[in-house]
Amino acid sequence: MTKINQDIWAKILDEIERDVGSNFKFWFKNVGYEIMGDTFVIKLPNKFYVDHFGKRYDSIIKEAIEKIALHTFDVSYIIDVDGTSKIGIDDDEEDKLNNLINRYTFDNFVVGKSNEFPHAAAISVAESPGNLYNPLFIYGSSGLGKTHLMHAIGNYLMDENPDLNPMYVSSEQFTNELVEAIRRDTTPEFRNKYRNVDLLLVDDIQFLIGKEGIQEEFFHTFNVLYQNEKQIVVTSDKPPKDLKGLENRIITRLGGGLIADIMSPDIETRIAILRNKNEQEAFGVSEKIIDYIAENVDSNIRELEGALLRIVAYSNLTSKEIDLNMAQLVLRDVLEQKKKIVIDSLRIKTIVSKEYGISVEDMESKKRPKDIAYPRQIAMFLCRELTELSLPKIGLDFGGRDHTTVIHAIDKITNEIKENSETKKTISDLKKKIKDE
Repeated sequence: MTKINQDIWAKILDEIERDVGSNFKFWFKNVGYEIMGDTFVIKLPNKFYVDHFGKRYDSIIKEAIEKIALHTFDVSYIIDVDGTSKIGIDDDEEDKLNNLINRYTFDNFVVGKSNEFPHAAAISVAESPGNLYNPLFIYGSSGLGKTHLMHAIGNYLMDENPDLNPMYVSSEQFTNELVEAIRRDTTPEFRNKYRNVDLLLVDDIQFLIGKEGIQEEFFHTFNVLYQNEKQIVVTSDKPPKDLKGLENRIITRLGGGLIADIMSPDIETRIAILRNKNEQEAFGVSEKIIDYIAENVDSNIRELEGALLRIVAYSNLTSKEIDLNMAQLVLRDVLEQKKKIVIDSLRIKTIVSKEYGISVEDMESKKRPKDIAYPRQIAMFLCRELTELSLPKIGLDFGGRDHTTVIHAIDKITNEIKENSETKKTISDLKKKIKDE
């Protein structure tokens, strides 16, 4: 009988949750496991679960285990008669009343140049909620620590004053609860839940785009809390002004406080994150391997830690020492994906066009309205930054423009990056998409 690190099992559960969605907690709350040879034994609380689990989730479970553990297992399902191996979703991990995850604190958040501003803003809000920075709006790509900071704010407040009433909710959960409240005619109870809190933490606000009725409810909830000087923290993948499909009045409210962007970690921060994880979990992975992971996984923190966990899982399951050859084997899909991506002017034009809601044909045309000309200038700048194309060739790829037009575009965007932090963030995000998608 074999056990793998509980953090690796949590990573497997994360993979499963992406596919299972809102039913995840019902089915996987009390799931445990054991490994017997090449069989991954899923331990379930009763016969009902055993009868239904394999039919519903067998392929999803197998794919998740193979992806994280890098080993193909047979999967069987049994009743956990003694309950000794129940290590599914830890009841102590999440406070049922406020949805806060206890392990996310300021103490274990690794700070670097890419996240020092949102980290400082989060601490300021935690120390003085409802005052200067209300709302606090944190934006950035997935897996960079936005959710960690939100829970850290809530946990800090609870530690300082256990009588406070914080509430964390994803926009998807907010939506589902409101729909259910309308169906059951319990809207007053829903409003009472969210309008009588001391701190509201709303994750992934972009999920409300296009949902007019939900936006209406959120707007009034926001107003009630703001007028009562209760702290509001919101996260998104974009700044408020770029959330097309949200009502203007909501965008105005979200942009009325402090806006903080969180970026992909630089190499020093990635190394620090891996060292921290390695020390916390007592993995014993060498500095050489940590450096190798940090150099090759540069997209986000979730994938960075996931790469470390995959290597440790592979070592546990094969009973082999972790060395550079093993790391290269385990991360081969990451390295192969990087090699497959060809960065050329078409790729850049396609990604920039999509970001700004125009077509590649618009970018190559003679059209000069600002909503086309500006993305075109950004794409020209990125072609110069990310390819070996000459100025005349870049001009040719953008509808046969003169090289002086390309120089003008490059100079303009270069100056904007120096003077405008939002432009700097936009260029950074686009570079990441061009390199990683």
